[in-house]
Amino acid sequence: MTLKQESGKTVAKYVGRAKDLERELLAAGAEVKPEDLAMSVITGLSKEFDTLVTVLVAAHAVKSVDEMLPQLQIHEQIKRLKASSLDLDEKESTTAVAYAARKGGSGKGKKASMRCHKCGELGHFERECRKGSQGSEGSDKSRNKKGCFTCGSPDHMKKDCPKRGKSKSSQGVAFTAAEEADPGQWFLDSGASQHMTGDKSLFKTLEPLKDGEREIKFSNKGVLKATGVGTMELRCLTPVGERVNTLREVMFVPGVAENLFSVSRATELGAEFIFKRGMCQVFMKNEVVLRVEQKGGLFAICQPRLSWRDSCMLVREAESPELWHRRLGHEGYENLAKMAEEELVSGVRVSGKAFREKKSLVCEPCILGKQTRESFPKESVSEESTELLQLVHMDVCRPMPKVSKGGSRYLATFLDDYSKLSVVQPLKKKSNVAAVIEGVLARLELQTGKKVKAVQMDRGGEYVNEEMTTFLSKRGITHKKTAGYSPE
Repeated sequence: MTLKQESGKTVAKYVGRAKDLERELLAAGAEVKPEDLAMSVITGLSKEFDTLVTVLVAAHAVKSVDEMLPQLQIHEQIKRLKASSLDLDEKESTTAVAYAARKGGSGKGKKASMRCHKCGELGHFERECRKGSQGSEGSDKSRNKKGCFTCGSPDHMKKDCPKRGKSKSSQGVAFTAAEEADPGQWFLDSGASQHMTGDKSLFKTLEPLKDGEREIKFSNKGVLKATGVGTMELRCLTPVGERVNTLREVMFVPGVAENLFSVSRATELGAEFIFKRGMCQVFMKNEVVLRVEQKGGLFAICQPRLSWRDSCMLVREAESPELWHRRLGHEGYENLAKMAEEELVSGVRVSGKAFREKKSLVCEPCILGKQTRESFPKESVSEESTELLQLVHMDVCRPMPKVSKGGSRYLATFLDDYSKLSVVQPLKKKSNVAAVIEGVLARLELQTGKKVKAVQMDRGGEYVNEEMTTFLSKRGITHKKTAGYSPE
């Protein structure tokens, strides 16, 4: 298989053409090994990939095209950024791409894109500038105003700049910035050395940095200072659903227009980036942790909309004496006032005076829960009964744990209110109550020569039914019922 990357074609299109050829060969019955396809791809790469190809071959990393593609795309992006950063001042673009802040070398090929520091024109150096030989007054003023091109100070030259030799730990890299991007959206940045954001509200923890301890160099905004570093949670969409990823050592850089996800930082922690046709998936331990889509030339992390554009606000109920009265188990307002004044509890944002002003407030749950009633007398003091069988109390005892020899488990009780005579009748079933009542009342009337005038019972189903109502009505007996859930 012979492949050659055409001039101006991206790595993604070049690799895609290679995979199309692979599929055609497989359809024709030919055997194509992954390492053979990978070797054919790197052999046909353009000269700008020679250094990377040498590294891959020496590291025995030429195993498959899918494994090499992310590294090829990162290398291609860095090359493109370096080339575009040279004429950044002439081209107005809606998107500025991040590049690594490195020292540039010398060479004849760079002369055409170099800008003269005296006249501002391209194509020559300051020492070759012809406008300097005229000796004009304007030229002398321009020369006198020349200062440091590293920090912009007019007090010293670039070679004497104290910031020239700063290490990477104190100076970062530039970033990608798109016009009118959605707030809170995160973008992949292959050149950024750290994750960074300008939104302080995104941080879960944030530690301040000393003034000037960390500086970030940008291609379009000069140098910005990082004022803090911390931890935050990034909600991402994956093929299997939503996932929350924790980002550590995120730089807080006031003035940054976009949120940047550092590719290099993630790869140091073991992340793998798989790019394919405008999409990217990031793997950690063979698990997809986030998904990326290409938007306007940038790779934006797929996030749930509510994670970066909230449609609601936090609502907190205003604290009041009534609220804390309910929270603390309907405690008295005087005790609540003492708690607040003596700081016996924390978090109460109500004054003791406010609690005392509510002492006269009527709380219905407090009345229902704290009400009492007088105890019942040991002996009946009823004055209704003046003769035998004027009032008879009836009830049925619950089923006994043991069955009697006759097979009974219930007891029907009868009590004459006047004489206190008590009759107990065993029952096998609760449904036999009506027949037992008829027999017991007939026997009492026969033995006393009196008629039963009224009966009083609870509201159990064995007493409150059509059969019992019909029996009492025929006998002319008044049917009285006790209050529910009360022994009265």
